[in-house]
Amino acid sequence: MQRPEACDDCITLRERLVLFSNSGLSTDKIAQMHDSEINVQTFLKHGVRADSIYASNVSPQRLTGRGFTGCSTLRKVGFSAIHLCNRRFASDMASAFGSEDVIDTFLVSPSDAVLVASEECCDTLGVSLEKLLDLCAGAPLESLSVLEQTYDPTALQSVRTVTLLNTGLRAPQLKRVGYTLAHVSKTDGTGEEVAKFGF
Repeated sequence: MQRPEACDDCITLRERLVLFSNSGLSTDKIAQMHDSEINVQTFLKHGVRADSIYASNVSPQRLTGRGFTGCSTLRKVGFSAIHLCNRRFASDMASAFGSEDVIDTFLVSPSDAVLVASEECCDTLGVSLEKLLDLCAGAPLESLSVLEQTYDPTALQSVRTVTLLNTGLRAPQLKRVGYTLAHVSKTDGTGEEVAKFGF
């Protein structure tokens, strides 16, 4: 078996074997690949998926020189919001492609909002509670989970009243999390909107 060429940013033999572990390619074929062949087109051709890339510890930054031009390319190989639960990986993704691209690509549903609602993930990506609750429009169960994970007595001050109303949450659910009329009154909206929560 021929060893892969050595360079500062080359994919090592170990990384190659993890990346192509489910591809059906032989170890010899994987080892003989020129480093430049290890790119998004090859990944798509041989079924290299997000789990293998993630397990290989090849960072998003290293993927940028291999045809991964943005988060949409990562999505093509199966990356999703669940991968953002790892703070280091989320930070690497944001460094490689920018937080805005990460947020726009991977935060598209109420369940995505629940996955990234931890304080450390929100801080890493710069995701606001307003954005998470906006994703949860019409999804009170997911909204409640987001509020439980991000609870802070002052958190609602950065949320528009209409956004909170659109989640479907009302006074009984908000009270369970610890939010009272006093908290909800600090949202950005009118007294008429606040009255709709039914406190």
